Amino acid sequence: MSAYHVKTPLVRVENLVKEFPISRGVLFRKNIGSVQAVNGVSFEMHDGETLGLVGESGCGKSTTGRLVLRLLEPTSGRVFFENRDLATLQPEVLRKARLDFRMVFQDPYSSLNPRMSVEDIIAEPMQIAGISKLERRARARDLLEIVGLRDYHATRYPHEFSGGQRQRIGIARALTMNPKLLVCDEPVSALDVSVQAQIINLLKDLQKKLSLTYLFVSHDLSVVRHISDRIAVMYVGKIVEIASKKDLFNKRLHPYTQALLSAVPIPVPGAKSTRIILSGDIPSAINPPSGCRFHTRCPEVMKKCFNEDPVLMDIGNEHKVACHLITH
Repeated sequence: MSAYHVKTPLVRVENLVKEFPISRGVLFRKNIGSVQAVNGVSFEMHDGETLGLVGESGCGKSTTGRLVLRLLEPTSGRVFFENRDLATLQPEVLRKARLDFRMVFQDPYSSLNPRMSVEDIIAEPMQIAGISKLERRARARDLLEIVGLRDYHATRYPHEFSGGQRQRIGIARALTMNPKLLVCDEPVSALDVSVQAQIINLLKDLQKKLSLTYLFVSHDLSVVRHISDRIAVMYVGKIVEIASKKDLFNKRLHPYTQALLSAVPIPVPGAKSTRIILSGDIPSAINPPSGCRFHTRCPEVMKKCFNEDPVLMDIGNEHKVACHLITH
């Protein structure tokens, strides 16, 4: 049994669903449908691990991350943090619970207030929590050192920094109240490759020092492979496969996972890889296909795929897959 699974999971997500209504009209708004962004997502996360969440753009990765933090209200389903159902918490209790989980956003510039100094940006959560000004200032400057910046950076403003430095400021702000969970929503996608490596290594170092747990949302499979312990693959709002990093890359089972990972470049000169090119387009989340949502593009499609939605099943060694080809 994995070391992560000895204790109760830090986060438990059960059948999470999020639909965004589509309205028409100006004076009299009328709902004419909904976007099924997340549909029946379930997973667990344990202390000190990194769960990578990957998939094509629009598959529901970022929405899932926001639902975990209750930045969005789910249509149905539940999210448990340390065995507490976040949906049942009163606003004041939820506000205190949020001290334990934070988010690192994709764009390190738009997520920082350009009118606030770096010190004020980092100290703002502490001010809301009622911490004294002297303590806030000392803590803010300590965090700058922790993320690789200097004390004199505290008086500067976001526009005076590079993209990588701004992301370090965003990470420092996320660490202000000593959280247990960080949801990292594409935290390096807007950065140069060399800077990406620096930020990823920083996150790994911080995880060891501060015993952090990460939900790492990304479309970059190379980055996810470097930082994750387990990886969940999403397709049109559903998790189709979840496994340890080693199992997923060496024993990929779902046809979509196989196609997705075949696009990862092999960093060996002269090495050849077989690229799987999928036909057709990604189905619309407004009107997803019946049965398995991947059947419209799957090279291994079976008759039952058109009508029966496969269940995410454990096939051993904590490797789960939702595919009729594997589980029938």
